[in-house]
Amino acid sequence: MPSRKQVKKVGTKVRRLDRGEGSAEDARVVEKVIRSYRAQFSRPIGTTNMAIRRYAEHARVEAEVTQRLKKKSTIIDKLKNRETTLSLDRMQDIGGCRAVVSDLVGLQQLVDTVVDRLGSRVIHHDDYVDKPRGPVIGLIT
Repeated sequence: MPSRKQVKKVGTKVRRLDRGEGSAEDARVVEKVIRSYRAQFSRPIGTTNMAIRRYAEHARVEAEVTQRLKKKSTIIDKLKNRETTLSLDRMQDIGGCRAVVSDLVGLQQLVDTVVDRLGSRVIHHDDYVDKPRGPVIGLIT
């Protein structure tokens, strides 16, 4: 497992390597730290996936629940090109779960169940139905 200091510094090393300033050893360290750090999210995401499935069952909502870990190449790209001052330990989207439901009523039932079950452990909740975060494209079929 990488040290906290290694995780913090990997973004700087990635950017240095991109400028041609790093060594082969730096590249190996970056590879190892990102792989190890990313792997730490695997179990919590699996646990969260199963919890969301249980919550959907409890709410009697049909939901397609999926999970993902950000690819190593995408992590590197984000550190290099999109968030040029970001350190890996502050990257908030390394992993995630998604529940797709067929309608807004089912979505609200699922959200209510999760909030009810988790109570004060829900620290933050974004409502992208009420306030979309970007352009929304709808298709009528």
